[in-house]
Amino acid sequence: MKERREKEEKELASQPQIQEVTEEEANKIEAEEKAKKEPVKTEPVASAAKDDKDKDDDEEDEADKGKMKPNDRNGADLDKYNWGQTLQEVELRVPLGGAYKARDLVVSIEKKHLKVGIKGQPFIIDGDFPKEVKTLIESTWVAGGQEDMLLNIEKVNKMEWWNKLVETDPEINTKKVQPENS
Repeated sequence: MKERREKEEKELASQPQIQEVTEEEANKIEAEEKAKKEPVKTEPVASAAKDDKDKDDDEEDEADKGKMKPNDRNGADLDKYNWGQTLQEVELRVPLGGAYKARDLVVSIEKKHLKVGIKGQPFIIDGDFPKEVKTLIESTWVAGGQEDMLLNIEKVNKMEWWNKLVETDPEINTKKVQPENS
């Protein structure tokens, strides 16, 4: 019986245990584990961490270099149309270059695709959304002022900024978006 108890105690002692540690101790443990996994470097650890941080900052800046600055409506002003957004919806303005009635226009808003144009002409917009939207039933459009069309498209995920209206658009830098007042 005594041997069995000793054997069980040894097994328990050899198994991983949960122990509460301070944040400093946790950081020290993580550093030791990381040191075991990484090959030995000749540089001091503090400067290596600083270099990694600088590299991350440079990579973020490099990634944002090709992106457009958002317009005052948190969207983009493009050649054929302009758009803006809130967290809840996207507002699209399409200049038509003339007076048209609703029956002369083609508007198709699907969960992942948008088509906008004038009947008998190539589409002004024909592309996939970067994220899902609510369909034409939940979204609205009007031929505002007869010279341009206004579309309000409701986002499915109301907690994120879009970096483009459709996949073929240039990206905007969503880090520079000005959030609306709550």
